[in-house]
Amino acid sequence: RAMKLIPAYGMKVQASFIIGLPGETWDTIAETQRFINETHPWNMGAGYCCPFPGTEVRKRAQDKGYLKPVDYSEYVYGTTYFRTDELDFTDLESFKGYQNIQIEKVATGR
Repeated sequence: RAMKLIPAYGMKVQASFIIGLPGETWDTIAETQRFINETHPWNMGAGYCCPFPGTEVRKRAQDKGYLKPVDYSEYVYGTTYFRTDELDFTDLESFKGYQNIQIEKVATGR
């Protein structure tokens, strides 16, 4: 609701999304896309969840054997480091990002 109200007050909404959190499925990815279609943020971005050492996400991924070997001294943003119950590394890497139709229309004039 807030994302729809904010532009009326002259502010722009920027949204950030994390892909690959525990429990992520193709259905939850589609649900997020529907949310974007309904709210039309002014700007948005998405990145993969990264299970840094010492976090609960890492512990869960480690317990399930879902981690890729990672040397965090060579960490690269936008890389998948673990999978979910439903989405394997190939699935996650095939995700090309959410689309914001309103942003595309403004950028192309269509």
